[in-house]
Amino acid sequence: MGLILSYAASVAAFLKRELQGGPAARRRLPEGTARGNRTVLAGLLLLPSLSACGSLGQATSAAAVPAAPNDSALSAAAVSPAAPFVAGPNDLLYVANAGNNSITVYHTQASGDTAPIATIAGSKTGLDGPGQLSEDASGDLYVANEGLSGSSPSAILVFKHGANGNVAPIRVITGPLTGLSTYVYAATVDPTSGEIFAVAQVASGGGGVSKFIRFSPNATGNAAPLATSQNTDSARELAFDSSGKHIINASTGCCENSATFGVYTYEKQFPNGANLSPIYTIDSFYTAGIADDPTTKTYLASTGGTPFGGEGIFRFDEDTVGHGATQGGSSHFSPHVVSVIKSDTCGGQLALGYERNIYVAHSTQDCPTDAVYVYEHDASGNATPLRILTGSATKLDQPTGIYEGK
Repeated sequence: MGLILSYAASVAAFLKRELQGGPAARRRLPEGTARGNRTVLAGLLLLPSLSACGSLGQATSAAAVPAAPNDSALSAAAVSPAAPFVAGPNDLLYVANAGNNSITVYHTQASGDTAPIATIAGSKTGLDGPGQLSEDASGDLYVANEGLSGSSPSAILVFKHGANGNVAPIRVITGPLTGLSTYVYAATVDPTSGEIFAVAQVASGGGGVSKFIRFSPNATGNAAPLATSQNTDSARELAFDSSGKHIINASTGCCENSATFGVYTYEKQFPNGANLSPIYTIDSFYTAGIADDPTTKTYLASTGGTPFGGEGIFRFDEDTVGHGATQGGSSHFSPHVVSVIKSDTCGGQLALGYERNIYVAHSTQDCPTDAVYVYEHDASGNATPLRILTGSATKLDQPTGIYEGK
C-alpha cells in the first residue's frame, strides 16, 4: 500500500507541475523577463476522446514580433520546396536554448567546451521559448516558438539559411487565423512536400485544446492553415516515418488524474476538421523526444523528465503498439523493443545525423548539466557517448530543440 501511495504522489506532483507550469516550469526564463498577463497552461493537454482539461481564461493581446522584411512580397515560388532535403557531410548542428532564447550553431563534430560558430539571439529575432527545429529544402531554419513569457507571440519563425546575430526572421507565421495564438508545442517541415506541421494549443470555449495544424509551404503572416484537426495529444517533438505518409507525435499527458503519455502515429494528410485517430499507439509511456530512422524503419523515443525516473532512449519498430509501465505493472510492446540506451535517462529532444549518429539534448531542468550527447547509431545498453558538447563557451542554456541540417 505504501508503494502505491508513493507512486500516486509522484504522478500527482508531476502532473500538477505540468498543469500549473507546463514547459515554463522546466524552462527557465531569462532574468528580468516578465510573464506579463499570460498564464502558462502548457500542461493542459488533450487525448483524442477527451475534452479540454482546463480554462485559459481571457486571451491577452500578443506582443509584436519584428516584421519580416518584404513579408507581403514573398511569393509561393520563392519559398516552395525544391528537392527533399538530404543530410550531408557538411551539415551543421543547430540547438534551440529555452533558457536564454537563442539558437546556437556548431560543426557536427564539436565536443567539449566549444564555442558556437553562429548564434541567433536578440530583440529582433522574436525568440521566446524556442523548441523544435527543422528546415526546408533551401536550408531555411524553422523554429517552434512557444511564446512563454509573452514578450513575443506563439509562432513559427523562419530564419534565412546562414542567419547569425540579432536578425529578424524572414517569415513569421502567427495570428488569429493561424491557430497558433496560444502555445506552439512543436513544429516541423515535411521533407517531401514542404508543408509545415504544428501542434498548438488553441483556445476553445474558454478552454485549451491541442490540435494538429497543417500549413502550405509558403505560409506567412496571419495565414489560414490547409487543415486543422479537431483534437490531438500535446507534443514535445514531431517526426515523419519512413513511408512519408505518417507523422509521429511524442506526447505528454492530459489532466491531473491521468498518467497517460505516449507515442501516437497519424496519417499526415488529414482533412480540415478531422477527428484524428492514431494508427499506432504506445500509451502510458512518457516521451520527451522522437526521431525516425528511415534506414531501419525504426524510431527513437527518449524518456527523460519523467517523475518515474527516465528509463533510457528506446528504439521501436515504426508499427509498434503497446503500453509502458508508468501506471504500474509491467510494460508490453508488440513487436518487442529493438534496443534501449539505458545510460541516458534524462535526455529530451532527439535528432539523427548524417552518419545516423544520435544527438540528445540535455537540459538542467532534468539533467545535471546543459549539454548535447552524441551516440553511435546502434548504441544500446550502458553506452558511452561518442562525444559530449558542454561548458560555458558553448552558450548552451537549457537546450530544447536539436537538429542537424545544412
